[in-house]
Amino acid sequence: MTQDQTIQLLREKATRLRIHSLRATTAAGSGHPTSCLSAADLVSALFFHVMRYDPANPTHPGNDRFVLSKGHAAPILYAAWAEAGLFPAEKLLTLRQLGSELEGHPTPRFAPSPVATGSLGQGLSVGAGMAWAAKHDRAGYRVYVLMGDGETAEGSVWEAAAFAGYYKLDNLVALVDVNRLGQSDPTMYQHDTTIYARRFAAFGWQAYEIDGHNLKDILKAFDLAAKVKDQPVAIIARTFKGKGVDFLENKDGWHGKAVKKDDLEKALQQLPLDGAGRTVSIPAPASAPARTAAPTGKMDPPNYQLGQTVATREAFGTALKKLGAADPRVVATRVADRDTGAARGADVPGANHGRTRFARRCCFCARGGRTPGLGGLAGLRLLRHHLHHHPARSAHRRGRERRERQRRDPLLELHQRERHHLRGRALDRQLLHAGTVRG
Repeated sequence: MTQDQTIQLLREKATRLRIHSLRATTAAGSGHPTSCLSAADLVSALFFHVMRYDPANPTHPGNDRFVLSKGHAAPILYAAWAEAGLFPAEKLLTLRQLGSELEGHPTPRFAPSPVATGSLGQGLSVGAGMAWAAKHDRAGYRVYVLMGDGETAEGSVWEAAAFAGYYKLDNLVALVDVNRLGQSDPTMYQHDTTIYARRFAAFGWQAYEIDGHNLKDILKAFDLAAKVKDQPVAIIARTFKGKGVDFLENKDGWHGKAVKKDDLEKALQQLPLDGAGRTVSIPAPASAPARTAAPTGKMDPPNYQLGQTVATREAFGTALKKLGAADPRVVATRVADRDTGAARGADVPGANHGRTRFARRCCFCARGGRTPGLGGLAGLRLLRHHLHHHPARSAHRRGRERRERQRRDPLLELHQRERHHLRGRALDRQLLHAGTVRG
């Protein structure tokens, strides 16, 4: 197939993705169709030319990974899988219905979605965790993360960028859909793609600026990305929200609004199709990574004596050592306000059990990006994640600080406790979605 024929085919697929997204959100009476329309050309090129995967088996271990960080554009993710043949296109009309796995934001209930991405700013951390896992596991798959420009205001995005740059994750590609419009106002840098490119470059990434609706530019950027070594790649795509429909394209006031039924036909008339659509030859997935050995035995139980005083960080390191000895599939990272070295013994399993499975100082002190990143590992069934906060602060000191806050302002102390409780519950839900075990 010539490049012109490929581009024509991908253009038809992009049109179909736009049509599916409009119809599904109108049927649901809610959703984010304009955010789907801006990304349609990027998703078409990715799903029907670039990514290697088995359309009939979305959880194939050799599949390239796709993370929709801008989770509100879920209809285009579902549309891409329908066009790939995973399920009939008619099912797209069940979007947001009670009991449907096609939720308003993707969750692991939808098999091709490894994690929930309703909360903006987390997808790049998840993708970085997956890419790091692929390097660790010597797997051949690549990881693609589709982000919105608005979410780049989140600090967690740049923690993930720093992580990926530091570990030279050249199997990770971030696509930033710079469609200029946020929920109620223009985004911070609007269509200045150079600012985004410079920011990623500052974290050690190779960045390319493209026209996100020019398929020739898109394919060239993906070709270049595949050749980059020792750097993650960011493709900064200038797009228009609502692309393809004149009363939606680049117009304020349409974020999170479905097109009314009376206006749907008018929109669809601007998205003409030739014929019933042609089949696409999707590249086969990479070979599956070798299976990790099964657990060698049960984890040794704690052997502390009643009344014995043990530093929490020492107990943490001892637990990791026992986990590593019992199960070679475990990958553990130190998650704390200080680096991994604060946990005495935590680095021992990495030295004693073959390949380094304990990522020493994996996320350093990054808070916002560490949990989603570890969720990316957990989604691959590689991680049992043990959270441990403030290892260097003794219980006595924490109690003294709490009493002092309560003395100064009892209401403030109660408010802070409630915030901590809610954050803990939110974190539990996030780890549950990722398939982790909290200990």
